[in-house]
Amino acid sequence: MSEAENSTFATNLLLNTEDQDTLSSLTHKEPVKLETLQARMKSCECAIITIGVAQLLVNEQGKYAPYKSQSFSERKEAQSIMTSPEQNVRNIVSMVNRIREFNSSANIILTVSPIPLIRSF
Repeated sequence: MSEAENSTFATNLLLNTEDQDTLSSLTHKEPVKLETLQARMKSCECAIITIGVAQLLVNEQGKYAPYKSQSFSERKEAQSIMTSPEQNVRNIVSMVNRIREFNSSANIILTVSPIPLIRSF
């Protein structure tokens, strides 16, 4: 998933989807098969989840629209939103629960997405 789409919402969607098209839209640089993602969750010893709060694009139907997979005209028609702290907590809990469904013994490490220096100084 690209840095532009690094959000708790998108990562939660990636881990919880049962739809190959959704998964492909989230992993467009290096497409991943659903079976491969699930097998990796089953066999991992440690899952590292980077928590991000990038803006999301939501289309008129309220569905997530990944930045990189949309044409310019589709991006203009979508609404840009930020998830609330409450939504972020729900997404994090959901991600941890999903990993636990596949692998109850995996260590789970949560990290924070770094802030680009150009925006910090």
